[in-house]
Amino acid sequence: MSQHAYVATSYSNVGSVYQDIGQHNEAEDFLERALIIRKKIFGEENDNVATSYNNLGSVYQDLGQHNEAKEYHEKALMIRKMIFREENANVATSYNNLRGVYRALRQYNKAKEYHEKALMIKKKIFGEEHDDVATSYNNLGSVYHALRQYNEAKE
Repeated sequence: MSQHAYVATSYSNVGSVYQDIGQHNEAEDFLERALIIRKKIFGEENDNVATSYNNLGSVYQDLGQHNEAKEYHEKALMIRKMIFREENANVATSYNNLRGVYRALRQYNKAKEYHEKALMIKKKIFGEEHDDVATSYNNLGSVYHALRQYNEAKE
């Protein structure tokens, strides 16, 4: 059984390379193969499966297929919240990915909501002085800017 998990990891790694070099359709193919294997081995409620959903969501985001990206990122979030509860870095990552989808869809209030959730988790985990927290503040500022809430953006 572990050999199959290694095959899924290899598919996932190859898919990530294709994504990095901009060959998103090839990335989608390999990441989909990884997801199928992981679901077969681990079932739906597993962080490896959530990671596969997350990776596919990112590819769809890169392809500009925002509704598909949203669907996959929501699946990843649901699994991660079930496994880890709310205060986990992987949950924060899922919130952040959904923030990106909603920003691309120009649904800025929804993007802000997800971004605030990610920021809250990151602050609890890492503390105020961490790079990830600073990046989250910066990204939240850009959402406020898009909402034309300039005082909040400046803060």
